[in-house]
Amino acid sequence: MRYFGLHRCGASIYRHDAVLLAAHCTHELPADLMEIAMGTIYRNRGGEERWIRLIIQHKDFDPETYKNDIAIIIMERSVDFSDTIQPIPLASIGEDLKAGTLATVTGWGIMNDEGHLPDIFHYVKIRIVDHAECVQVYKDLNPVEDHMLCAGEPEGGKDACDGDSGGPLVVENKLYGIVSWGDDCAKPGVPGVYTSVAAFRSWIKSQYE
Repeated sequence: MRYFGLHRCGASIYRHDAVLLAAHCTHELPADLMEIAMGTIYRNRGGEERWIRLIIQHKDFDPETYKNDIAIIIMERSVDFSDTIQPIPLASIGEDLKAGTLATVTGWGIMNDEGHLPDIFHYVKIRIVDHAECVQVYKDLNPVEDHMLCAGEPEGGKDACDGDSGGPLVVENKLYGIVSWGDDCAKPGVPGVYTSVAAFRSWIKSQYE
């Protein structure tokens, strides 16, 4: 998703005319200054672009705690699927991931301490972290709710980061998570936190599926 023509957040296409992303990506921003760019590996150029017709943000989204951090963007015009533009299946209700499952996160997020944003799309493979363990890690910072899931590596060094927000966490070509929040990036023993798609499947269906 681009804002003023520049990359702001990732998103996942799930219909010809709609994408899923994090609510904090669109919160209090005017839709007429955003666009969805698809089918490009470059951060700020190329791709098939669509203006936005409607933003459906979860009514209970809390920008302080990132509760209910999910939104749907309905595009002004549908897109034709192709070799470079494809929808992703969504995790179903109750379809939870076991700790240790390998997941893939993609985006144009920061890659080093200097805050460098890559021009070309990148991916990282990380493992799902036990929910109770994640709750303990963050107990003094921010609540990890049941509708969130966590992923990272014990030794750190791999994570989603600033610029990846809203993007997908994928297992076996299915969307399980949306990049949401965390304590810095890639710190040892501190996983990233994601909105669980399975937990919000009923909400997605009730809004636009």
